[in-house]
Amino acid sequence: MQAPLLSHSILTIVIGTYNRGFFLQRLLASIAPELEKYHEQVKVLICDDCSTDDTADVIAGFVNGSLPFLSIRNSSNKGLDGNLLFGFMQATTEYVWLFGDDDVMLDGALDLLMPELTKQRVAFAYIGGYAFNGEFVQKNNRFQNMGPSRLTDRADLIKTAHCLLTFITRGIINKQAVIESQPNASFDQYMGSIINQMSFVFGAIKVDLPCLIIAENMIASQLNNSGGYAACTSFGPVFRDIVKNEFPNDPYVWRTIGNSLLETYFPNHFYVQRGDHNYKKENCISALQPVFGNNYRFWLYSYPISMLPKPIAKGYSFAVRALLKIKRTIRSGWWYVRYASRAI
Repeated sequence: MQAPLLSHSILTIVIGTYNRGFFLQRLLASIAPELEKYHEQVKVLICDDCSTDDTADVIAGFVNGSLPFLSIRNSSNKGLDGNLLFGFMQATTEYVWLFGDDDVMLDGALDLLMPELTKQRVAFAYIGGYAFNGEFVQKNNRFQNMGPSRLTDRADLIKTAHCLLTFITRGIINKQAVIESQPNASFDQYMGSIINQMSFVFGAIKVDLPCLIIAENMIASQLNNSGGYAACTSFGPVFRDIVKNEFPNDPYVWRTIGNSLLETYFPNHFYVQRGDHNYKKENCISALQPVFGNNYRFWLYSYPISMLPKPIAKGYSFAVRALLKIKRTIRSGWWYVRYASRAI
């Protein structure tokens, strides 16, 4: 049963979880010290999607303490999209921050975020973060590739965040502003896509309020421990159709997001797809060629990794990712120059 959120709270951290008690324990333990200082402004809502492992015991250890951890156990399994949407709709604060249960909140995250959310109303906040394999270690990345922290507009946000807008933990949504602009929206039009959250992410970005970018790392996410879906289909034709439905008169949005997928996601995914993984089997070339066949990035960065012998593909994948990292780092310097006047 959900306890009522206090009226003076401004942020709800919503965590969707299913059968990953170990990861959830780590996440909640990382949030707890941050919550000590901000317990009157921030609440945590854990949505358990009918877990059968020790998740209930993990949740009880935090809900029964002194900090504002709240929980709901679904009566039936809603799936990834359904569970996140349910948690989003349950939140009664202005801002909602969605978390995957395999993420970690970094030390000092709320110290960075909360002063900005209370200083000026924003539609959407995009934050720094990094991915890790194996044991979690807090670190500060040398290259943020985001430019300075700043108040900005939709075009800059999309250029900066691009396909990482699908990374739910990197974005804080002004739910109140989204509901004000779409009072009758159900936000369920993309259910089953594994990226239904884009209905309220894009809903926030379209609100006539400034956006916020905080370049410092605030979260970390564990790699290669999920799957069960056809990634090339989801982030190829399905994602394209969602973007074009949300921004039918603005081809810049899909062009920006599509190019970033080809430079930041698919080169690595094509190599992962050839090894041991949890993704559904699919023909990535067949899924993506109709979407990206006219884009040189597909043929240069991803296609060879799928077709070359595996030892050569490994080297090619490494070289492509190194080249593109240099490109992003150079672009970051350009952002610093261009947006220095907006820095917060």
